[in-house]
This record gives sequence, C-alpha cells and structure tokens, in this order.
Amino acid sequence: MAVQEKTRRGSEFAQKAANLRSDLLDPEKDFTKDELLKLQEQISVFEQRAQAAAGFTPDEEIDDQGGDKHARRHAPEGSGTRTPSDADENGVSRRRQSAFVARQAELRENINEAFGGMDSFILAMSYRGKEPLTTPQQRVLQELEKFQKRTIVGTSGDASKAEVLLPLEQVEQIFMVDNTVDGIASQARRYVMSGRTLRIPHVKQTNGANTRPMAGIANVSYHTEAQEKEQREVTFDQRVMEAYKVAAYSELGDEILVDDMTGQLQSSVSGLVGGQILNFINEQATFDGRGEAQDELLGAFNPANPALYKVVRKTQNRFKYEDAVEMLARHILGPKSRWYMSSSVLPDLLQLAIGTTTLVTFVTDMKGKPGMQLFGIPIVFTDIMPTIGQQADVALGNADFYAYALRTALTIESSRDYKFRADVTALRMFARAAGLSIPDGTYSYKAVASVKSYEKSPFVVLDDVYAA
Repeated sequence: MAVQEKTRRGSEFAQKAANLRSDLLDPEKDFTKDELLKLQEQISVFEQRAQAAAGFTPDEEIDDQGGDKHARRHAPEGSGTRTPSDADENGVSRRRQSAFVARQAELRENINEAFGGMDSFILAMSYRGKEPLTTPQQRVLQELEKFQKRTIVGTSGDASKAEVLLPLEQVEQIFMVDNTVDGIASQARRYVMSGRTLRIPHVKQTNGANTRPMAGIANVSYHTEAQEKEQREVTFDQRVMEAYKVAAYSELGDEILVDDMTGQLQSSVSGLVGGQILNFINEQATFDGRGEAQDELLGAFNPANPALYKVVRKTQNRFKYEDAVEMLARHILGPKSRWYMSSSVLPDLLQLAIGTTTLVTFVTDMKGKPGMQLFGIPIVFTDIMPTIGQQADVALGNADFYAYALRTALTIESSRDYKFRADVTALRMFARAAGLSIPDGTYSYKAVASVKSYEKSPFVVLDDVYAA
C-alpha cells in the first residue's frame, strides 16, 4: 500500500474518531451510561485503526525501512554465543524483547491506577483541554508519550535521504530565562489599599518658608522672661495615592495545549506574562512612571518627582568617585537605602579612582569576587535604570520614603468561551497598583530667607548635566 493511501485511510479513521468525540462533548446531547461506554469504545477502535492504516505499527515501519536483520547481526547481543533459549535465530536477546513488553504492561498498569481504566483514560484525554489532569495522571501521560514513536522527516541535506523512526525524547521542563527585575518597589513602604484612592497624612517638612523645615515644630529660640513667644504652627499635609490598572492578554491554541507534553505550557506563559506585569509595576515605581497627572505611578527617580535631588556629574558620560561622594552627602540615609545602577555603569564602578591615584576599590585581585556595596550601602544592578551618561544611570534611594500598594494582586484568568469558535484559550492577567514618593520636596534642616541651606533627599540621582 502506498504511503499516501495509508495516510488518507488513516485520516478517515481519525476523522471518524474526532466526530464521535465531538458528539461526546456536545452539551446538548444526553447519553445513558451504556451509550457513553459504547461511544468511548468506538472512539478507541477508530483511533487504533487510524494508526494501523497509517502504518505506524512497529513491524510495518521496520519493514518499510529495509528490515533490521543487518542491525541485529551487528548488535552486541548477536555474537552467536547465546543459546536458543537466550536469543532468536538472528542472535537478538529475548530479554530485551521481554523488557519492551514488560514496559508496556507497566504503563498499562499505571494508566489503570491513575485513571481507573482505559475508558476513563480516553474520557480524560477528551476533556484534557477543559479539565486539568491530576499530578499522577500528568506523570503517567508523560511516561506514555516518551514511550511512543514519531516520524522525523529528512531534509535535502540529511544523509538519510528519507523518513526515519526514532524514539521521541523530550525534556520535561520548558526552558526559559528568568526575566524578573529588581527595583524600589521591592523595598518600598507597603500599604493596604481597598479603595481606588488612599490618603497618606504626613508632617509638612519640605517647605523652605519655615525657619527649620525638617524640625516640623514650633520655632525654638531664646526668650527673656515675660517675652511673647513667636508662634509657628506645625503643618500637616496628605499625599493621595491612586490605583491604576495594568494588564496583559495572551492566547493559546487549544491544539498546542492538548499536544503539550510537558504539562507546563499554560503555567509557563502565565508565569512569563504575569511576571512581566509585576516587572512593569516595578519599572514604573522606580523610574518610568510620570505621576498622577499622566494616570501613572510616580517613579522615585523620575524627573517628575518633586522630591528628587540631582547631582551635577563630574565628567560627561562617566561615573566618578567624586560623584558617589556628593550623592551620599545629599542623601537621607536609612536601613532601606540602596544604590540603583544600570549594569552599564559596572565598568566605571570597578575602576573608581580617588584623585589621580588609580585605586581598585571593589576587586583586590583577579580571583576575588567584587563586593557589591558602595560606602557600606548595597548596590542593586537593574536594567530598568537608564544607561550610563543619562540622568539617573546611578541613583541612591531610601525606599522608606516611597509608598507602594496593590489594590488587586496579580490575577490570572483563562477562558475557552471567549473565542470558542476559534478553538483558542484566552488568558488575561491584570493587577491594580499605586505608588508615589511620600515627600513632595527636598529636605533641609535649616532655611534662611525661605531658602533651604543644604538640600537633602531620600531620592538622589546623578544628572546628565556635567561640570564644565
């Protein structure tokens, strides 16, 4: 029988099985128990006949490829020294043949144990795209799929010049690169948020009109007896956080879900896309967010942050020791203070020099691992920060001064009904988050004529402007 004819007849049987399975899944049709079992049996028969008609039985495929006498003759077991009880007329070990049969029996037993019989196994496969399998069932299915064979089609450059059958082996886990990024949201002050907005009261300590703005208290001075005290009221304010929705949408064909041999396809997609939603929130909270006026989170190191302090760069497109010293001097230090740097800053960081003396401050020798601290403050390398030479390529932030809230945690939902006609499973993922800096300006302990004497901030960045 020609290959094309076998394929056609196999397709006809497979189509009949598919039609019966469609009837089985039709919610408008009712079946008795006997009718259901009979329908399952018919599906199984048509699928087996489809495989036989397509020529996927082991003996047929071996014969189509010229037989295996030559392979048996040169097999390690075919030395001719075995007794008839140990090998057949070609010298092939009967123990190997029995191992194959034993493996079949083992898989059959595992199917009965995990699914409760072949009928239940067929029914579970029919509903696989709609109802998830249990962990034992997934494990048995993976073992079964490894045991099967598939045709590998040779290309024009393939030495085999034809189709060959090889055992199908596949790694059980899907390989993917972790795309998690770090940012200020990882350390920020967390708030519980049940409504659309959240108000955070704070003492107004950033106004230069107060003589001692950072003190946030009545003006303290010397007074003679009976002298009237100068009045200065403590000022309070509120910062309003608003939750914004961030979302992503993806689609998976039902066919690829059914054919998934790892059982991890949908979870992997959910993990990658859902993880990127959290990354996006972190990016917005750290640098990209432009604030409430643009219906976005406010980035701690974004130029729109009114509490941001910018340090003039010593040398254009470089990060110098003098820059780090000036940034530290302007920073309000705390236990959650971190350096946030683009990894493009690393070459300059590892070659910092003090004055004209080249001093390797991070690596004592080529064997040592660089210490990821600068002036005792941990360094976070994250590529959500701008590359070297741009404003905020190096930032020093105290996350205690940044407010972050999740009104709705990451939610992942799937639906086959949305695109039922297209046989597509739709995935939507969303979260609602809010974030802003609590202070609305820089701090200074003293002010003279409403001018802050020495500005400091929990959010300090290296400016793209450089000293002439």
